[in-house]
Amino acid sequence: MMVREERQSGVGEEKFMQTQVSPMTNRKPGRFGVLLCIFLLVGFALSFLGQPVQAQSLLAITTKFLHEAQAGSPYTATLTATGGMPSYVWAITAGALPPGLFLNSATGVISGVPPDGAVGTHGFTVTVTDMHGNMASKPFSITVEGFYTATVTIGMSLLQPGQTMVYVDGKPTGVLKERETLTLSFPFGTTHTVDVDPLVSDPGNKDRRFKAEDAALTVTEASPNAVFQYDAEYSVRYKAEPQGIVGLPSSDWYPEGSMLTANTTEVVDEPPGTQYRFAHWRLPTGELMADPQLRVTVKRGGEIVAYFDTFYLLTVFSEHGTPEGSGYYKADTRASWSITPAEVEMPGVLGFLRGKVGAKNPEGIEVMTSPKTVSILWQPDYKIPILITTLFVSFIGLISYLGHRYVQAKADKTKKPVCGLPINCSICGKRIYGSACEYDKGHDPPCGPPQEHPRCGKEIKCKKCDKPLPNCELCEGHNPPCGPSEHSPCGKEIKCKKCDKPLDNCKLCKGHDPPCGPSEHSPCGKEIKCKKCDKPLDNCKLCKGHDPPCGPSEHPPCGKEIVCYTCKGTVGNCTKCEGHKTPCDLPKKHECLAMCYKCGKVKCMHDKCPHQGNHICSNCKQKSK
Repeated sequence: MMVREERQSGVGEEKFMQTQVSPMTNRKPGRFGVLLCIFLLVGFALSFLGQPVQAQSLLAITTKFLHEAQAGSPYTATLTATGGMPSYVWAITAGALPPGLFLNSATGVISGVPPDGAVGTHGFTVTVTDMHGNMASKPFSITVEGFYTATVTIGMSLLQPGQTMVYVDGKPTGVLKERETLTLSFPFGTTHTVDVDPLVSDPGNKDRRFKAEDAALTVTEASPNAVFQYDAEYSVRYKAEPQGIVGLPSSDWYPEGSMLTANTTEVVDEPPGTQYRFAHWRLPTGELMADPQLRVTVKRGGEIVAYFDTFYLLTVFSEHGTPEGSGYYKADTRASWSITPAEVEMPGVLGFLRGKVGAKNPEGIEVMTSPKTVSILWQPDYKIPILITTLFVSFIGLISYLGHRYVQAKADKTKKPVCGLPINCSICGKRIYGSACEYDKGHDPPCGPPQEHPRCGKEIKCKKCDKPLPNCELCEGHNPPCGPSEHSPCGKEIKCKKCDKPLDNCKLCKGHDPPCGPSEHSPCGKEIKCKKCDKPLDNCKLCKGHDPPCGPSEHPPCGKEIVCYTCKGTVGNCTKCEGHKTPCDLPKKHECLAMCYKCGKVKCMHDKCPHQGNHICSNCKQKSK
């Protein structure tokens, strides 16, 4: 008996079937053998087909990523998969490939040429299917890269002598001069900032520079060109002549061809007595403009100088009259001044007597090199008042004399001639004033006996207490005068009111009122000042309440020897009190210089002159003449 095994495959297991073959089949070798062979072949085939099969792996796409594509360049990439039952079928089931690329569904090859417009990242999903219909999917993306060309150009501007650095996104990229171009390449879809130097100096002209109209531009693939324009600017600096004058505009840069306007103060009064007046502008081109309101087109850089003329103040002071010529005068010019009128009448009685005051410097000329002040000096003229006064006094004297003579002549006609001899006092022997013998001439007996002076009878007061003493009993006209005299001192003992101790005896004159004591023992202590110099002396040492008051007293005279400035001879001792403030080394020089009336020579008054006693001060020479 033959056993045939049949395998049936299942999920994860194999089943085997045993078939028994009867030996009787061998009995018919012909037909049965053929059938047997067929059966065996079929069984063998079935057994081959029914053999157990190992489990298949899952279908999966093994490609991890797709590399970037370059716009305008051929692109090829192959997708791969494992598992499942080949062959595979590839398809795009979501999204889309970049334009210009295609997927071969049988081979999984992506190929083609992406155009410039395909730049960017394109996402899509790829699905693979095997023979059994199993599918696997995976997302992919292809980035199409591309570059666009950007140009940086310095336009038709005024940047001929200079150059600028070009920066791309803050990094130095190149150097350009006028009308030069820099070509740059940037990835599609990117935006970049291109910068140039905002200010470019002119290496040949420090007063000129170039300023970019826009120092930063943005380039994109839609706007890839950056054109920079530069304009010329000029430095304009302001200066004043003379220096130090304020009020000018500040210095700045101005575009070429722009209108520059500036103002300045026409008159500057500083410092006192000095005045600056605007004269003109001087432009960098050398052109002069007299209008203080400057308005000019900028063509060149440099200094614009405002020139001012300097004026100085002349001040004329005068006590009388009307001074003329005060005001401002241009520096180094000659200024004339005067006083009107040059002679005026004195005030008061002297003016009534035609006294005049005349200007010693009635006019003059000053060269104005600085502020100046002129004072008019006046000198009195007493000639006419003295003359009128002398004539008037002489006239009055003459009238009085003539009147007296007239009265006397008239009296002489009515009276007899008298003796007229003087009469002397019989006591003092002096002539009695106004007395004369009135008897007729030749009378007999003679004029005597001599009359006596009446008693003087003048009231006499004490020098100390100012109380009256007995009247003078001398006859009139006595010499020396009769007083005042002094009381003898009181001498009364004085005791202190507080301590009752004896003090010094009373030194007041007798008969003083109030009584001399008792006084106080404590000293007065009052400060005593000199009558002349007002400087403090020793304090009062009398006890309080003393009478008369304790001061002020006087310093003794200084007594310092005074020497002449000129001849060094001794003029005399100082008669001022000690401690005087003004130094005693006077007189001044001119006080020792004198001119002789007779010989006209000027000498020191301490020198011997044959005509001594006829000197006058040299300063009074003109007046003495």
